[in-house]
Amino acid sequence: MWGVFNNSATSQRIGVYSASLYAAHVFFRFPTIGVPPGDTIESATLTLRNYSSPGGGPITTKVYGNKVANAVAPVSVVEAEALALTTKYTDFNLSVGSWAGYADKVITVTEIIQEIVNQPTWAINNAIMLLVKNAGSVQGYELPQSMENVDPSHQAAILTISYPTPPIISKMYIVL
Repeated sequence: MWGVFNNSATSQRIGVYSASLYAAHVFFRFPTIGVPPGDTIESATLTLRNYSSPGGGPITTKVYGNKVANAVAPVSVVEAEALALTTKYTDFNLSVGSWAGYADKVITVTEIIQEIVNQPTWAINNAIMLLVKNAGSVQGYELPQSMENVDPSHQAAILTISYPTPPIISKMYIVL
């Protein structure tokens, strides 16, 4: 369940949404990804920035990709629950107090991104969407608002992809 759906909030929450105890799932859409179809992903990371600390309890989530060639952000709970997910995922689990203040957590998403760009319909400059889905969390973390043209150090999510197309490219994508 997505609980209350809001794709225009001033912040994003992962784990659980506050005292309401709704399972909090969040998606991050990165437009205009310059990876050529089928190129080998040497490394890919999703960097998340914490905005507040949880009240207690562990965070248990899984990070997936939206397995489509050009991701479109959902506009309802029904659309969000119907998203095709990658078979590859990464566990993102935190213990109480392990992510305090404005600090980054870097999550390896190389296999997820590889699965997306290996699709026969993938094209350069398509969008990628990553989802952080609750997998049993009892508390949550709040991530700052992501806005266009803002210092990357204040972004909720940054996707960095390295791929070998000459010359070797490592590109940072800001969520919009």
